Amino acid sequence: MERINLKNAGADARRDAVRAAADALRSGRLIIAPTETVYGLFASAASSDAVAAARRLAKLKPDAP
Repeated sequence: MERINLKNAGADARRDAVRAAADALRSGRLIIAPTETVYGLFASAASSDAVAAARRLAKLKPDAP
């Protein structure tokens, strides 16, 4: 797990973080990121393993949409 704090980061660090996040999604890993109001859990829908991991982490039932 990697934590990237962008609170006071410059443009280069933000660009690198976006690239790292995209790479993580492409490789089937999950991303948790803050939004204005909540933390979001992100997974690539192209990876059934990532979707399954996200569903487990969110404690969703197998038949839940």
